Amino acid sequence: MVHEVEQYNTGLRRKLTHNIRTSLDYRITENDHLNMAYTAAVTPNIKTVENSTGSLSESSNVRKGDEQMHNFNLDYTARWGMNVGLDYTSYSYPSVQEFSNRAGNVEQEFLADSRQRINRWNVYAGQMHVLPLDWSLNYGINFSFAQEKSAQLYHAQDGNDMSSLNSDTELDERTYNFYGGLEKAFGERLSFSLSVAGEYYRLAGYDRWAAYPSLQLNYVPSASHIFQFSFSSDKAYPNYWSMQDATSYLNGYTKVVGNPALRPSTDYTADLTYILKSKYIFSLYYTHVKDLFAQLAYQSPDELTMIYQTVNYDYEQNFGLSVILPFTVGNIWNSRLTLNGSYLRDVCKDYHAIGFDNCVWRGIAMLNNTFRLSSKPAISLELNGLYVSPSVQGNYDLSSIWKVDAGLKWTSADKKAELRLSGNDLFNSATPNARVNDRGQRFEINQHADSRSFSLSFTYKFGGYKAKEHKDVDTSRFGY
Repeated sequence: MVHEVEQYNTGLRRKLTHNIRTSLDYRITENDHLNMAYTAAVTPNIKTVENSTGSLSESSNVRKGDEQMHNFNLDYTARWGMNVGLDYTSYSYPSVQEFSNRAGNVEQEFLADSRQRINRWNVYAGQMHVLPLDWSLNYGINFSFAQEKSAQLYHAQDGNDMSSLNSDTELDERTYNFYGGLEKAFGERLSFSLSVAGEYYRLAGYDRWAAYPSLQLNYVPSASHIFQFSFSSDKAYPNYWSMQDATSYLNGYTKVVGNPALRPSTDYTADLTYILKSKYIFSLYYTHVKDLFAQLAYQSPDELTMIYQTVNYDYEQNFGLSVILPFTVGNIWNSRLTLNGSYLRDVCKDYHAIGFDNCVWRGIAMLNNTFRLSSKPAISLELNGLYVSPSVQGNYDLSSIWKVDAGLKWTSADKKAELRLSGNDLFNSATPNARVNDRGQRFEINQHADSRSFSLSFTYKFGGYKAKEHKDVDTSRFGY
């Protein structure tokens, strides 16, 4: 049976995040340093409102919550090349969803209490040795332990029993990483580095040993020609909430279903680069990602519902060529043109009986420009453009996108003060539309989300202040 469903969704998200960071650096001796840091991100009174109208139903979805992240880091670097540290992160996000839906004469109304709490510990230690004949050796460990507790409790307001959707799960994740590497310079023309990381990963009933090698070669036959070859491998992990056995309603037609069978992905990348006159860059690359995970949508064969779920592909392949061409026009215009052409392929044979093998040739063009409008006072204009040809994502066929960013910067004569006005995606054109037409799955997702943003910032440096670089807290796997 064929059903024509057309839903129009509008939404608004309100959040104000308070970012806090304080650190203490203690220099024990000239080459012995102890650093202590506390970082927090507190977002109270988050409110998301989404309304849906269309041929199937009319719904209202309101979610309110409070999100907090606290991180403590202790790091010590010794003069003999050792670095050890301890990192702890605490995260919590309780929320309440108020949902109502009317489809014909059928009404649905419920409250859903959701919560997520995460405690993550990270212990690391590394040692580096400078050896004779310009050899260097490094090795170390990186152990990570995470406990995640998530729950979702439904309270029906229409007399229906929704207890089957309740969930209460706990994940205990452990990652043990051991690594070692060598570096060597053969004069000024040739250098190389080689490293291997061994990892043991365990989550619930899933555990696996894996090795991740990396290689870097640099050859400089002359000042005008540089050749580089690199091979790297790494692992990525899905966010914790998507691994829960939980169901969340977006509107009367769509819902998000968790996937407890999700697994980490492993990527392998090879890159051959040629740099001409320290300006022009040409790169040939190949990437293979095993078990790539991404959220896709499919129409349920059992009910009139669209289901979003994060799944593992068999693999994703991408190979291509990129070129970077900088040029200048006097002292007024600095520009950099980046061109990229690649072949992208997504494969998943076991995907709800509609497995896919989707591929496309894709082109990307990016132009970054800086115009010096004035020297005294120093005023410059940044104008950047991007175009991406039609592409694929899983079983989706994606439309082309383009965007324009702009910025205006004023710098004082002593370079201590800076005023910057920036605009991102000025024409709101950087979000692709998705289309599927394959074996009974036929739908289009047309997105009109406002991705434009504007910012105004003022910076003043007192004395000879230079901002110290620090590693951001990784929260990519938190939240829902």
